[in-house]
Amino acid sequence: MLLSKGFIVHIPSITEDEINHKSKEDTVVKLLALTQVLHLIIQLLVRKVYCLHTTQLETAVLGFSLCAAITYLLWPKKPKDIQLSTNLYITRDLTKDDRLLLSFLNRVGFFKNTVQAVGYTLPNRTVPNHCYSMVDSDTIMKMETDDVSVDSEDAGFILGGVVFGASHCIAWSFSSPSLIEHTLWRVCGVYTTVSIPIYYLCWYIPSKFRSFSRTREFQRAFMFVFYILYVLCRLFILVEMIRSLF
Repeated sequence: MLLSKGFIVHIPSITEDEINHKSKEDTVVKLLALTQVLHLIIQLLVRKVYCLHTTQLETAVLGFSLCAAITYLLWPKKPKDIQLSTNLYITRDLTKDDRLLLSFLNRVGFFKNTVQAVGYTLPNRTVPNHCYSMVDSDTIMKMETDDVSVDSEDAGFILGGVVFGASHCIAWSFSSPSLIEHTLWRVCGVYTTVSIPIYYLCWYIPSKFRSFSRTREFQRAFMFVFYILYVLCRLFILVEMIRSLF
């Protein structure tokens, strides 16, 4: 965007050494974290063997710990907590419209690809009142997603979701304050485990048929219901794992 609009002449060259120098990544800290995860797993296994009590809170901690460990193992050299920016020097004076555009891009930033992925229209030009147009048109920066694919990042997200959800199913037979809460814990554990793979399948399989674009409204409705149910399940698990301590 900056290149196409003529704000900059070229993208600055940033070397790997510069990135690593700014990174606060610490191998020792990662090893200590992995050691703690291993200790927790061993502790839970020993309790299982000797039929000792384990709480829902500890299984939830195990889920977070496993996801962190998998992240460390799959992405060992990822820079961490870089707070020093790289300055970009523009080659011309900025107009009011330019400043509004840059301000918008700064706010959208991370979410730009997500917005495009579900086929929504992105603002693409200024109008006299300095607002951005949101015209719902297939000819104005509207990204259609008839060809849905699952890459390695999606596969990692699915794996993490399954591992995280399955960790709560470990407490399948644990005691709960009431039978209703015990049943809800099981339901929420199963839903958080299988929901993400099902979510991807419900997008991937229909995309292989020509009628996929006709079901887009249904897809969006499904996505909305999916998110609401997932949030409710997560909220119940967070509350219940504390409540079960008393």
